[in-house]
Amino acid sequence: MRVYQKALEYQNKALQLAKKSDLKMDMAASYLELGGIYLDKDDYENSWFNYSKTLEYLPYIEDQMFVAYLYNNISA
Repeated sequence: MRVYQKALEYQNKALQLAKKSDLKMDMAASYLELGGIYLDKDDYENSWFNYSKTLEYLPYIEDQMFVAYLYNNISA
């Protein structure tokens, strides 16, 4: 469990830096990674929350592989 806590800590730091710099793609990537961490922990509520936050950034994402990866994770 400690590994997940460290992963969440670092990913939240990355998210805060992305927000501070208004880097929308990086914010989306951070939310996507957070969703994946929570999914691995079987915390589906927080996983869905973070995946849904990622969806809010779709208008800013040009990388179709990223979008496909997001939808794949949501469907898991």
